[in-house]
Amino acid sequence: MADLSQEEIKEIFWYNPLTGWLHWRKPRRLHLVNKAAGSLEINKCHRTPYIRICYNRGRYYAHRLVWIYFNGAIPNGYEVDHKDRVGTNIFIWNLRLATRRENSLNREMPIRYKTAIKEYRVNQ
Repeated sequence: MADLSQEEIKEIFWYNPLTGWLHWRKPRRLHLVNKAAGSLEINKCHRTPYIRICYNRGRYYAHRLVWIYFNGAIPNGYEVDHKDRVGTNIFIWNLRLATRRENSLNREMPIRYKTAIKEYRVNQ
């Protein structure tokens, strides 16, 4: 599903800098004005919790919407990465753009690989 535009996001939500959460601007079915938007969902692939927001039959990751709210569209080939690797920490200062490779290097290593080196290069 395509992301919402920055204008749409700002029309639907407002950002609370004290909590880092998006809140609903207008009432819709079960959404109350000023109520925090989204719910906790566990990513099945990485078993990491993220905040997902349902809107107009679409499901959006809250960290992507927060990034777009402040910075506009996410360029092709980039993802929104959590600097501290905590999927529920969606403060704007904790988010950055990263390529898929950069994002994967920022993941927590499984315990069985704790002694492995993430990346090693020898300059010749």
